[in-house]
Amino acid sequence: MREGVVSFLNDETGAVSVDWIVLSFGVICLGCLAVMTASDGTFGLAESIGRATAETEVSTGVTSTDR
Repeated sequence: MREGVVSFLNDETGAVSVDWIVLSFGVICLGCLAVMTASDGTFGLAESIGRATAETEVSTGVTSTDR
């Protein structure tokens, strides 16, 4: 029994898979963090643009005497 436990602890099969899983998880977390950070600024900018365009009066440049 003891030899089986020692053999299991010394076995490095699958260690690369575990490393890739941990690295992939880290990259995914950094990506999510970047998206969350950028989305706050993007929504704020969109609201500012919406307010500015709603308040802007559009003129066609044609008056009633030009017809």
